[in-house]
Formats: sequence, C-alpha cells, structure tokens
Amino acid sequence: MRENRKKENRKHTGQRVLSIIGLLVVLVVAVGLVYLRWERPPEMVVAEADGLEKEIMAVEEDAVSAEEETVATPVPTIEPTPSPEPMPDGTPFTLSNQAAQLQRKDGVYTILFVGVDQISDSTDTMVVCRFDTKNHKVDCVSIPRDTLINVAWDVRKLNSVYSASLNSGGTGIDSLSMHIKWLTGFDIDCYAVVDLLTFQLVINEMGGVWFDVPFDMYYWDMGQELYIDMKAGYQLLDGYHCMCLCRFREDYSNGDLGRIEMQQKFLKAAAEQFLTLGNIPHAGKVVKMLAEGVQTNLNAGNIAWFLRQALQCRSRDIHFYTMPCTTRTIRGYSYAVMEPYEWLNMINDVLNPYETPINMGMMNIVYYNGNSIAGTWDVQDRGYYDESPWGELFNW
Repeated sequence: MRENRKKENRKHTGQRVLSIIGLLVVLVVAVGLVYLRWERPPEMVVAEADGLEKEIMAVEEDAVSAEEETVATPVPTIEPTPSPEPMPDGTPFTLSNQAAQLQRKDGVYTILFVGVDQISDSTDTMVVCRFDTKNHKVDCVSIPRDTLINVAWDVRKLNSVYSASLNSGGTGIDSLSMHIKWLTGFDIDCYAVVDLLTFQLVINEMGGVWFDVPFDMYYWDMGQELYIDMKAGYQLLDGYHCMCLCRFREDYSNGDLGRIEMQQKFLKAAAEQFLTLGNIPHAGKVVKMLAEGVQTNLNAGNIAWFLRQALQCRSRDIHFYTMPCTTRTIRGYSYAVMEPYEWLNMINDVLNPYETPINMGMMNIVYYNGNSIAGTWDVQDRGYYDESPWGELFNW
C-alpha cells in the first residue's frame, strides 16, 4: 500500500512539475510575442520629387542668424562642371536633382547622432551613420563642428545651425537635419540629440567603459562648467569621465579633428566591449532613459529593435570615418572646408542608402576651387569670401 501511495505521489508530483514547466513555456512564448510586436523598426524616409527645392524654401524662410540677418533662399543654378583635380575614377560632377528616381536599399537606415553643449546649445558632435540591418554592418562618419555651410550669416559653421533654429522658435533638429541633407544628398531616417547629462547617465547604467587614456588630460573652463583631470592608462571610465574624454581638445596637434579621432576610438572601444558581452547591461532601463531623455523621432520599440540589431554586429563590421576637409581661416574664423570630390566618394562608398549614386546636384555645398569659392548652388553672400588683408585684419 505504501509503495502504491509513493508511486501515486511521485506521479502527481511529476505532473505538477510538467504543468509548471508548460505554464512557464507558454508565458515565455507569450512575452516573446508581445515583445516582438512592441519592438519594431522605424519607418524609412522616401525621397520625393522636387523635395530639395521645397525644403530649402521652407527652412530658409524661418532661419534667423545670430546677427538677425535675412538669409536668402538659394536658387538652383546649372553652372559649368567644376574643374579641380578629377576624382580617381574620372567621373565629373553632375548637377541634376534626381532624388525622385532613387530606390532605397533593403534594410539600410541612416541615423544622425548629435551631442549638444548644454551651455551654448551648439552641436559639438555630429555623426551620420548607415546601419545595414540585413548584413549587420555599421559605417559612421563624423562631420566636424566647424564645417563651412552655405548660409549668409557671420559665423558659417554647421554647429551654429541647431542653436540658431532654437533662437528663432524652431526645434533645432529641424534645421540641422536639413543642412545635413544638403551636405550628404539624402534625408536622415532617424536622429538622436543627446545632451551631456543623459550621455553620462546611460554610460553609468551600462556599467562604464574600459578605455586606454593615451595621455594625461587636464582642462578647466568655468564658462563651460567643465573640469577635466584624467591620468593616462587603461581604466574603467564612468559617465562623467567618458564625457570628459570626448570633450577634451586641448593638446591635439590637429585641433578639433584630434578630438573627433578620440571620440571614434572611444565609440569603437565601447562597441567592442558590449559586443563581446553579447548584451547591453540593464537594457530595459537604457531603452527607457534614451526614449525619455533624448530628442529623437524613435520610440522605445524602435530603440529596442536597433539595440538588438546592433548586438548582432561584429566589431570588425563597425567602421568610423571623418568627412574629408581642409582647415581654412575665413574672416578670422577657422573652418573645416570639405574636399568635394573625396567627400562625394565617401558618401557613395559608406553612407548612401540608395541603390543609385548620390550626385552633386542633390547637395547644397560650398568649397574652394583653388582660391575661389564655388558651390553646387548659388553661393550666398559671395563677398564674404573675398580675400582682403584689410578684411582679415578687421574681421569684415
């Protein structure tokens, strides 16, 4: 009798265990299905016919410079093919706007990451990325903060666009996204404007980043509320010290381009660290912090989807570049002036989300052809670029 009872008890116990396991499996599947319905990719931007001309008019009508100057609307012109040194493959510039004919590559997204200075609202970090979610490859191109843009106000740097938009009642990112489109020839699908505090909080939540600081870094700027005191060596950096590393630009022989190189090394190290782990620590909290603390057109489900896609990348498939440029002083200001042929090649090699190549007619840029200013559209206020020793002396 006792043996029979023991057998019955074991039988019932086994059935209860199987029932519990079955229930857990059902719950896991249900949660997974709910998560997959919540996690989803963002929408891609589809190019529209005549979009460039309409967008130029809409944005430039609202733009207000720091000096409250009126910005003239660029008028598309078809000028003779520019004649600096030809591109390596000998392809000349074309000046047709054929955005309406372009087809998107499957699963390829463009993302703009922006780091904003909390004191001046200037965008000191701007990175355009192409994320191929089919092949899990990421290409990132840093756009220097001092990039010369085709506007008519005094300081014609790309990092002034965001704050100028805010000062004139815009969102900041509206005007910056348009200028990024003029520089690259395509619309950005997604953007994320990260302030310094959110950057630090997210790094702390992820457990910090191990990084080899190459030399002692010391800098103190009360106006920027910035105090940097870091020793060289391999160490675990918390959010604040990661921010210090990325903002430091005092001892680089190539100025701000040195800061960009350091930022890229940091991002590469962080990516390798988390890809090795195979996860993002406290991913749920990180998604929530990004969704709530970042100016973005992504929702929490989109962010979670991108994070899952990113964890499927290999570190060797993540690449960083910098816009080809030359430093030039104009009216007393230091500018990063793009090298147009090299830049167009880079766009088509590592950024273009379309099946067909980007051409210069889809871009609104200014550059130097020898010592003369040139542009793919009308150059606004050409007199600003006239070389004059008196103008340089008095900053006219």
